[in-house]
Amino acid sequence: MDRINTKPGFAFRAGQLMGTALLRCTALERRLTIWCVGGGMNPVLCRWVLRILKSGLIALVLYLSFWIAAVIFGLWLLRGMAELGLMSDFRSNDEVGFDTEGLFPDPYSQDNIHDPVFDHENL
Repeated sequence: MDRINTKPGFAFRAGQLMGTALLRCTALERRLTIWCVGGGMNPVLCRWVLRILKSGLIALVLYLSFWIAAVIFGLWLLRGMAELGLMSDFRSNDEVGFDTEGLFPDPYSQDNIHDPVFDHENL
């Protein structure tokens, strides 16, 4: 296979793009450092400020990418539920019901009037 005639793949192009972006960021950082030092800032302090800014930008990108991935995963999950028919039985006008008498029995009803559970003298 002749390497000269083959078209570069996605990984090669992505690597070139990342390398170009890194070179541009490094050049911008160098110009910003020269500008800050020319304005009277301590060079060590200038480097630390730029490092903190870079760390903050990296943290922001990671935070945003997490939430974008979470939204995409949620949409994928909802689509899968819709395809399986798990959401077809859901209707917005249906009410969820439960037995309120079994959950909160009335101690003064005729059914529970002689029940020792509701006898307050034993307390």
